[in-house]
Amino acid sequence: MWLLCLAAEKGMSSRLSAISLGQGQGPKAAVLIAEAQTSGAWVVLQNCHLAPSWMPALDKICEDMNPETVNPEFRLWITSLPSTKFPVNILQSGVKMTNEPPAGLRANMRRSYCLDPLSNATFFESCVQPIPFRRLLFGLVFFHALVQERRKYGPLGWNIPYGFDEGDLRISAMQLKLFLDEAAPPAATDSNSQLTSVSSKCSSHVPFNALRYTAGECNYGGRVTDDKDRLLLSTILGTCYCQELVDRGSGYSFLQSGVIHPPEDGPREDYLAYIDSLPLQQEPEAFGLHANAAITKDIRDTELMLSSLLAMSGGGADGSGAGAAAEAAAAEARVVGLVHEGLEKLPPTFDIEAVGIKFPVTYGQSLNTVLVQEMARYNKLCHVLRESLRSIAAALKGLLVMSSELEAAYRSISLNQVWNVPALLDDACLVQVCC
Repeated sequence: MWLLCLAAEKGMSSRLSAISLGQGQGPKAAVLIAEAQTSGAWVVLQNCHLAPSWMPALDKICEDMNPETVNPEFRLWITSLPSTKFPVNILQSGVKMTNEPPAGLRANMRRSYCLDPLSNATFFESCVQPIPFRRLLFGLVFFHALVQERRKYGPLGWNIPYGFDEGDLRISAMQLKLFLDEAAPPAATDSNSQLTSVSSKCSSHVPFNALRYTAGECNYGGRVTDDKDRLLLSTILGTCYCQELVDRGSGYSFLQSGVIHPPEDGPREDYLAYIDSLPLQQEPEAFGLHANAAITKDIRDTELMLSSLLAMSGGGADGSGAGAAAEAAAAEARVVGLVHEGLEKLPPTFDIEAVGIKFPVTYGQSLNTVLVQEMARYNKLCHVLRESLRSIAAALKGLLVMSSELEAAYRSISLNQVWNVPALLDDACLVQVCC
């Protein structure tokens, strides 16, 4: 939508070509790009994450572009979800823009009212049933913010994280106005028209079944694949698209605590003012979750922040320059010291035979069986730890090839993280060991 507005401002609307990538669309996109480089048109490649096999060809096309022969008015716009298959060269050479939902329920709802068509005064005021439209539109905006914010709670919010976006809200809002306009009773033309118009403000004709189906099964529900998530989505939508909301207005509450409710009927500015009065951060109760769900969310946010910082800093990985080499050497020396310290502190293995003699398995001492079994498992764990540490030490000396498992363990030790040790057990489990 914003790109179309920009093209209209620059006079490029008639020279804008868009194509959604997918199976068999790569060659067509290549032809469009070749023609646009000569004519100076704009090309929009949408959903590049759906064509990972064509990404190397796109990388080659962008690499072969010659600024001296390409028309100066040519522009290549690319949209994609985060993908590991997207060419890094295009990311480095292009201008990048991200579009993510704002953090927090209040910021999300305010942004929704600033999007087209909700920001259009004509759209907001031209519905034939204005009061039901404004109340249900507020419920839709709250629903949109709620389903997006629940993603931050991980599996507690949705079993599968879904990419609900502005397009879902936009089409649902337009369908809401369309259905209310079509469901409105015909205007009276007789002498009782004034009485009819007054009574129409008190009653409403809302096709809730159609609204819930289009929003819950098509627009938003079209992305949902898990049956439990689909049931949850329809339940939440039922609290936002309901007759009680239309009848009670500001007396209706979306939450049991009554914190969030529709404002008094008025212009769009009144709704924005009410949204600004909401708390900056909402409790998990606003999303239908237990208060302890905030702990899970905070842990996820902290892990994401720390992992992002480590990814940007390199975390002791190889780099270029004397500074990076010195940092890598210091990290390696620290890991060597930690490995030797771990080998020294590892306790000796238990003598299972001696334990069996001292604590024999008898009818009256059944727990002795558990004792012997746990000691055997502990011996296997110590053996895996000891061999892994010895292998890391040998690999750092160049006496052993650094495998992917050893490299992952080396990186975890250098960052003081919990590392996965492949336990040589019968069930091939992974034992979490803190070093």
